[in-house]
Amino acid sequence: MNLIWDQITLSYFSASKWLNASYIYRLVGIFSQWRQHSFLLQWGEAIGALLLSLVFIFSPFITTGLIGVWLFAIAAYWAILTLCDNHKQW
Repeated sequence: MNLIWDQITLSYFSASKWLNASYIYRLVGIFSQWRQHSFLLQWGEAIGALLLSLVFIFSPFITTGLIGVWLFAIAAYWAILTLCDNHKQW
C-alpha cells in the first residue's frame, strides 16, 4: 500500500531525470542564438505581458472568434520564446 501511495504522491519524482528523458525539453533553447540577435525577442517577456493585457482589456468588446485567434497567436509567441530560451539544467 505504501508503494502505491508513494507513486500517487510522486515521492520519488526526480525533475532532472524527467528533463533528461523528455523529448520536448530537448527542444528548449534550440534557437537561443537567434534570441541574442533579435531586437523583439530581447523584450520577449514584456511583449508577452503587453499582449495578454490587451486580450484582457479588449475581450469584452470583441467577438469570441477573434479572442481565439488572438490567444492562438499568443500561444505561438510563447512557443517561440520557449524555443529561444536559454537551456538551463535544474
